[in-house]
Amino acid sequence: MRITRSIKSLFLLLLFFGSTTHANAEDQFAPIVLEHLTWFRFGTSNPVDVVIDDNVTDGCWTTTSATETSIKLELKRSEFLLSDTSEGFPIQLKVSATGYQLNEYTCVASIRLSVIPLIIETIQPKDFAIHAGMYSEIWAMSTLMSGPKSDMSKRIKDAFVEMTQRLILDIDEHTSSFEKQLSEIDGITPEEVDRRMNFIHLTTQPQ
Repeated sequence: MRITRSIKSLFLLLLFFGSTTHANAEDQFAPIVLEHLTWFRFGTSNPVDVVIDDNVTDGCWTTTSATETSIKLELKRSEFLLSDTSEGFPIQLKVSATGYQLNEYTCVASIRLSVIPLIIETIQPKDFAIHAGMYSEIWAMSTLMSGPKSDMSKRIKDAFVEMTQRLILDIDEHTSSFEKQLSEIDGITPEEVDRRMNFIHLTTQPQ
């Protein structure tokens, strides 16, 4: 089984933070590139909606309910909120599989796990604002599987759990990388890093 992963950065946000450690000192600005604000909203200000897209026939994936439960357990263990436990614009975690049996004993399946948030764009020409939103994929992992029908359902479930674990690690890497860049700005104290990270989490919820 070969797993492929793709991360699509739809936009780059350039943040400028001022250093105000000295009362009378001028602000010193440092640029930080952030891949996507979704990583700060995932399962926090925006809950996660696990969506099953089952296009597998011939009894090659009979564990859809168990797969969904296992994925949700992985998310809950990492303290991400699910769409049935919180309000807000949900971020879709799409669990897709397409497959069929090649013969009486063998199945083939293509599976994909993807993150699909609602991307909000805003323009404010004069004294009013126009908001537009669309769901767009920003992260995905996929693989092609084949083998005995007898254990294909379990293999698909296990693969989706593995992909979910990789997603959780990627989210941590994204947020930790940004926090590290922030902490390396001259004059920024650990307390100030925490304060500004909290500010980002609070202000990245779609309006």
